[in-house]
Amino acid sequence: MKLKDLLSAVFPVLGNKSVNDKLRSKLKGSNALDAKKLQTPLSLSTNPDAITNECLKQQYSDALKAKDKFEDKAKATIVCVTVSVSLIMGASGLLTTVASRFDFLVIRWLSYALFLYAVLSMIAAAIMDIKVIANENKIYTVPADCPEESIRETYDLCIGQNVTQNYIRNNYVFTAYECIRNALICLFVIMALAVMPIQYTKTGYDALAHKNTTRGYSYSETTLDSLGKNNASDVKEAIENALPSLHVENNHTYTLVDSEQQLFIKFQVWGNDIQVLSIEEISWEQ
Repeated sequence: MKLKDLLSAVFPVLGNKSVNDKLRSKLKGSNALDAKKLQTPLSLSTNPDAITNECLKQQYSDALKAKDKFEDKAKATIVCVTVSVSLIMGASGLLTTVASRFDFLVIRWLSYALFLYAVLSMIAAAIMDIKVIANENKIYTVPADCPEESIRETYDLCIGQNVTQNYIRNNYVFTAYECIRNALICLFVIMALAVMPIQYTKTGYDALAHKNTTRGYSYSETTLDSLGKNNASDVKEAIENALPSLHVENNHTYTLVDSEQQLFIKFQVWGNDIQVLSIEEISWEQ
């Protein structure tokens, strides 16, 4: 696959602009004297004399009717975009789930990028559809005072112009579908990450430190007398220094000896909180 094709698949709006600019250039330069720039029935036919005026009038009518069909498709796509808004709103919750399940910044940023791309794709799809209904709501008609001797060429030119305009409408509608497709793929990837039956969680001290750098401390009644003799900040510092060397698990009780402060500390881990159960002084003298 060429780089240009890859970019057009990832960013359908770029491919749409390139193609539609060429079609508009043909429309802008078309006139009754030079209708060969457009795909008209007479220019495409190997035997234009066999095409009757009635046949041209029928193709002219069909080209006008095709405009309404593309506008109906655009309106239907707008409904799809509206429904997809609820999916996007739900995806914001999925981002939170992914962030809580994976501690890898790459996955978090990838999920955010996919979510942002999905939102922008939905907005682009809505803009494409609105362009079909508003900006590209053009038709080329046969003038009422058209001379009889030039009625054949005029019908041929108008058919080519309307068909080219329908190509532009079709490109917008197709691009809108591509944007919706890409957005849904991104939302599916985010959902797959959120519901994946694995979970990367840190254990021990790293898990506690990851949750919140500001840990909550509580003290049992038996430690109140000891806190009057010892500084609470020294107790916290001793526990914080010991945690990296411990295989910490929630709802478990641990003990440590602080030789510097000559303290024997018993504490329990509750999620991101630590409850100090006892603080006892020890002596190394014989």
